[in-house]
Amino acid sequence: MDKLDYLKQNWVSLLEMAIVFSVPSAGVGYILSKHAKIGALEPVIVVMVICVICGMFNLPAATVPVLILIALALALTAWSAVFLVNCLIALFSKRCRARLIRFEVPNGMNSAVPVYDIDGKEYRCTVGGLKKKLAEGSVSSKKYVIGNEYKVKYSRLLKKVFDKRAVGINLACFFVGILGAAMFILPLVFMEKLPF
Repeated sequence: MDKLDYLKQNWVSLLEMAIVFSVPSAGVGYILSKHAKIGALEPVIVVMVICVICGMFNLPAATVPVLILIALALALTAWSAVFLVNCLIALFSKRCRARLIRFEVPNGMNSAVPVYDIDGKEYRCTVGGLKKKLAEGSVSSKKYVIGNEYKVKYSRLLKKVFDKRAVGINLACFFVGILGAAMFILPLVFMEKLPF
């Protein structure tokens, strides 16, 4: 049977499959858009694409959750790879002492980023996420004191610095991404057979 004929004959079941798996993904997307500030449509689009692929290749509905697990594992692996690259850049960056001069709020961000002075030049930290009130001067921090010197790693490649907090966040995100990917892959490993 031609794939186009299959789609014509089974469009109702394919539509049902897409709706059944899109409703929970839309809920996840809505939660992510509220708390993680990302779009709500991405999970729905991914699930719709997976459903269309299953329909085109005449795969059973049980394949959809398997492909969703694989897509999540791949996304988390790619996400953790970005943080691994940052850790490697920090590892091979030049160690130096820098003076904290102020906090900045870059355009489009809701958090402050520390800015350091190294030999008369200003460099931003690679990781922000600090309270916006620090930049306004209405709050003080025990870990970040303006005017104090800190040991940082200066990256010539990025033209930014990694302080202890930035290195810790990159390491933590790398390990969380790898563990998350493993959690999505483990159910697939212990399945007796994949449904396709």
